[in-house]
Order: sequence, then structure tokens, then C-alpha cells
Amino acid sequence: MITLGLAILDRNNKNKDIYFYGLTIAADCYIIEKIISIFK
Repeated sequence: MITLGLAILDRNNKNKDIYFYGLTIAADCYIIEKIISIFK
């Protein structure tokens, strides 16, 4: 969520906001997949 916070603070570059937001979602999905794989 730190990455998402930085993207929100940087309103000057809309593309950068989308880029950082995408990275945050990718990281969250990766962590969730790892947790799910442990319980399988």
C-alpha cells in the first residue's frame, strides 16, 4: 500500500498514478496467490 500512497501523492503525472497503482495490484495478487497455494 506504500506504492499506492506514493501514486496518490503524485497528481502531476496521471500515467504514473496508473503505473504505480498497477504495480500495487500486481504485488497484492502475487501475495494472495502465495497464501492460497499454502492452504491447497
